[in-house]
Amino acid sequence: QRFGSGAPGQVTINAQSVQLEKGASINLLNFYEGPGGNITINASQELNIAGDGSVGPTGSTGLLAQGLFSPLASFGGNPAYTYADSGSITVNAGTLRVSGDGIITTTSVALGNSGDININAGDIYLSDRPAHINANSYFGGSSGNINISASGQIQINNGFVIFADSNGTGAGGNVNITAGKSISISGEASGISTQSAPPSPAFFDFIA
Repeated sequence: QRFGSGAPGQVTINAQSVQLEKGASINLLNFYEGPGGNITINASQELNIAGDGSVGPTGSTGLLAQGLFSPLASFGGNPAYTYADSGSITVNAGTLRVSGDGIITTTSVALGNSGDININAGDIYLSDRPAHINANSYFGGSSGNINISASGQIQINNGFVIFADSNGTGAGGNVNITAGKSISISGEASGISTQSAPPSPAFFDFIA
């Protein structure tokens, strides 16, 4: 994780198959102004993210490259502790599966920008709520862009959402999805979203 002005770390994983489940996560969290670290997963056969409600160190199952307020933000008044940018996430996989409460996220929960998410796969299966792929920004920064490309099919169902919303003053991101064969979306609340919408007062109270 990045807490100061040094260069962020990078994580690259090369394997035939990668599986994250039961609260397991690969995460690069940035708490200082400037860029966060990037995560790259190259799984020639499959990347499977299957959350089952288990709570790990990050509280999530999946891939996280996020910008957050520094624990020191409330002490010194240093703007550097509040303007952390998220990193980016790149996935190259034969098949991508995300289900349960699994996530792929570059959300900015500070005043910085959210990072991009780039996914290239053969077939992509995205299922369940609250599982999601998101690159949104909660406060002052712009949201990242989400680019998803499959040579085969993309299935989105059972409440799964892909979104690059802006919940603050920054711009929302772009979501670009292409498939060589088909794209199907089914089930209540399943879908793709990019919008500007303020968070609830309860969320601001929580952050404060």
